Amino acid sequence: NAFSGIGTDERATSRVFGRNTKADIRRIGERYEELFGGSLRQAIRGETSGNYKKALLTYLYAEGPGQADEAVLDGPLEDDVVVEAAAVDEEEEPLAEEPPAEDPPAEEPQEEEPEPPAEPEEVDGGMCANGAVAGGTRVRVERDGEWCDGTVIRVFNNETCNVMFDDATTAVHELANVYLPEEPPAEEEPQEVDAGMCADGAVAGGTRVKTQWTEAEGGDGEWYTGTVTKVFSNGTCSILYDDGDSWTGNMGSVYLADD
Repeated sequence: NAFSGIGTDERATSRVFGRNTKADIRRIGERYEELFGGSLRQAIRGETSGNYKKALLTYLYAEGPGQADEAVLDGPLEDDVVVEAAAVDEEEEPLAEEPPAEDPPAEEPQEEEPEPPAEPEEVDGGMCANGAVAGGTRVRVERDGEWCDGTVIRVFNNETCNVMFDDATTAVHELANVYLPEEPPAEEEPQEVDAGMCADGAVAGGTRVKTQWTEAEGGDGEWYTGTVTKVFSNGTCSILYDDGDSWTGNMGSVYLADD
């Protein structure tokens, strides 16, 4: 009961009347009389006051502005009071906010099975660590700390090759770990020149010289004389000895003849 106790709960009163139609309010008045033995209008007159009292009586018992008499209003409305039905319709209590719906648990991503690697295809050739290779190319591969020679059997498009080693074993290796065997550079042919220096002087074609056939070389330790026939750019010369033999060797072992 908004009118029970000391004072009037104007908020509760406005909420009750503002949410009902005029027909509902008449039934509320009838029920009020049954329960409390008095008129609801008289209760409003006795329990409320001022402009709120006037506005509430107008809203409940007058059909529209201008139809409320002084008996209903219990005195004329002041000029600054706007009597509107909506004035007593207090804001409705906010609905209790529902807790936000919990997000459904995220589905664990299923691990996709990796596709099996494609089989490598054979190709005509490829590049190893230091050159081009193809089937039949001789190569070297380091195995267990030792360099092993072998022959390429096949080359594949995944940068690998199959090698048959000289010990008859085979293995697939990455081309980056395969090397062509390093062959020593071919020696250049010495070029014939006009002259050079022997052990004790200059020599040229026609110069008389001598050399010793040492015991270390399997000789007899004797000196043999002859004539220089050619001098070469690599510090050697060719000699035709007086006994008919010939020799080509380092000019550091050649001396000018005494004759």
